[in-house]
Amino acid sequence: MRNQAPWDKLRVVAAALRYRQTWRLPLRVQREMTNALSLVRPVRTSAGIFTHPYAPPIGGKAYGRYLCGLARMARGERVPLVAHLSVTDRCPCDCLRCSNLGRAEQDPSLAQLIRVVQSLRAAGTARIALTGGEPALRQDLTQLIEACGPELSVQLFTSGQGVEPGKARAWRDSGLDAAFVSLDHYRAEEHDAGRRRAGAFQSAVRAIQAFAEAGVHTTAQAVVGKALLAEGEMDKYLRLCRAVGAHEVMLLEPVAVRGAGSCEVLTEQDRRRLVALHRSSASDPSMLKVMSMTLLEGAEFLGCQAGVTFLYVSTQGEVFPCDFAPMSFGNAFAEPIEQVLGRMARLIPRASCRCMATSVPGSPCGQAVGWEATQRLLESYEPGEGPSLMRWCERQVAHGR
Repeated sequence: MRNQAPWDKLRVVAAALRYRQTWRLPLRVQREMTNALSLVRPVRTSAGIFTHPYAPPIGGKAYGRYLCGLARMARGERVPLVAHLSVTDRCPCDCLRCSNLGRAEQDPSLAQLIRVVQSLRAAGTARIALTGGEPALRQDLTQLIEACGPELSVQLFTSGQGVEPGKARAWRDSGLDAAFVSLDHYRAEEHDAGRRRAGAFQSAVRAIQAFAEAGVHTTAQAVVGKALLAEGEMDKYLRLCRAVGAHEVMLLEPVAVRGAGSCEVLTEQDRRRLVALHRSSASDPSMLKVMSMTLLEGAEFLGCQAGVTFLYVSTQGEVFPCDFAPMSFGNAFAEPIEQVLGRMARLIPRASCRCMATSVPGSPCGQAVGWEATQRLLESYEPGEGPSLMRWCERQVAHGR
């Protein structure tokens, strides 16, 4: 097969140049955006062209908002380009690697969630992810997706529990453009054991098929331990993901979370293998596309954006830099989001090449902490040198303070 990947990337650049907002960006920002395409492979669906999880699909209104956000950042502003919103703590699974700390007895109301969405929209958010718990359990999920409007890119994180073909189509028609379905292994018994629920594997597979058939950009997502990196195991996993219809695979490293006990730590050799897999798929269109968070959150791409262009809102309204770094900067249900973002900008000066959840001394694991404790934890936080693709932003923010 003739390698089409370079031509695909040129087509993506051409598509981005159709936005007038692109031409208003400083040349250095345009250059870094182009450089980023050398590390990812575009995937085209009916919703647009998908490049990486931090950017909306090219082709819709949300991508124009994303470009406007980059322009604001180039002027020294902070913009929460991507926000994850937890809509419920309910879930039929009891996953060993669950990052959700909350166990609220009641879901936040639809009105509360819509107000948060409106606040994030006003702050410049371009892409919002609905997560949980299991968001598919909410009966009003369609209305919430609709409330995000066409100017926000909406994605869903799900175990697959409660996902049906009819729901997938309804969510698509309401504005859902991407779904991330957790699928940790190609063997049903291994996946079910990690979810502590019989039948979880089949639910995940059916959800992937339902989203893909509905025209939603569909990603199979796995937390990769050493077992999946053993000889031949990853190939089997990727074959399964392709067979059930996934457009791409997202591979994450294990991070210490509530109830997981000791956290498996990958070696540098393991991490290099994940990066190599990402690079291979980026240049070889015969492969299923692989996105490795090891590369995406590393020094040569965007780094860890927790608290910089990314934030997480819990079901209680607490605003964290990330669900794996449960340090509250305020409550989105009780105060203006601008105040919360201002606190983040003061304590988190820039993106880091290291995961915030593992690099902040005394960072909480398994229990969220309030604003006062957050201040103590981050008063001497130093993220180190930032990722190469965001240095233009760091210089401007530092100059603008």
